[in-house]
Amino acid sequence: DLWTRAALVFPIVHIPVSLADVRLHSAAKTVAQSISFLLEQDRLFNDFFALPDLPSRIRALESRARGANYLTMGRRYLRNQQHRKARDALARAWHTYPLHPYKLIILPLWLDAILKINIGMSLFRLLIRLKNPGQFFT
Repeated sequence: DLWTRAALVFPIVHIPVSLADVRLHSAAKTVAQSISFLLEQDRLFNDFFALPDLPSRIRALESRARGANYLTMGRRYLRNQQHRKARDALARAWHTYPLHPYKLIILPLWLDAILKINIGMSLFRLLIRLKNPGQFFT
C-alpha cells in the first residue's frame, strides 16, 4: 500500500543495482502466508485502481499488475500442491495479462496444474534466468 500511494505523489524509477537484501525464513509473512499475502494484494488492487483521481498512465497498468499477481498466485498454489486453485489463478492470469512475453510462461505452469506434473516451474526458472543472467529464483 505504501508504494502504490507513494507512486501517485513521487516519481518511482528503476535503479539497476541492488541497494538492499531480504532474509526470508519460514515464519516470514512472505513465506508462511504467501497465498493470503497475494489475496490481500488483489484486494489492494481493487481499492487502488478504483481511485477516481488515478492518472490514466497508471490506470493503464492495471491488467499487467493483476496478471502478474495471478501468475504468482498460481505458482504458489502449485508449490503447495493445490492444483485446482493453481488452474484457476493461472487461467485468470492468462485472461488478464496483456500481450507480453511473460504470458507464454503461464502455459507450462497451467499444464502442471492440470496434469499434476512438474515441468512448468523448471521452464519458468530457465526463461527467467535467460532473461536475467546472474539472478537466482527458487
